[in-house]
Amino acid sequence: MAANPEGMGSERTASRVSDVMSTMKEAAQEKVEQGRAKVRQLTNGLETSVQEQPMRAVLIALGIGFLAGYLIRRR
Repeated sequence: MAANPEGMGSERTASRVSDVMSTMKEAAQEKVEQGRAKVRQLTNGLETSVQEQPMRAVLIALGIGFLAGYLIRRR
């Protein structure tokens, strides 16, 4: 007969919870790294676009600024 069968069950449960948490942490870290890689990729693409077409980039930024100002002023 086991000395404390209830204790063993809680130890197993704690071990399973720890395993699940570890797996979830690894998956979350992987998703964060994938997100960072995507941001780097988009940033590099944007930098290349601005370098190749600086006037277009300035005009887009100017248009966004005017639109933001218009929307803020309407409030």
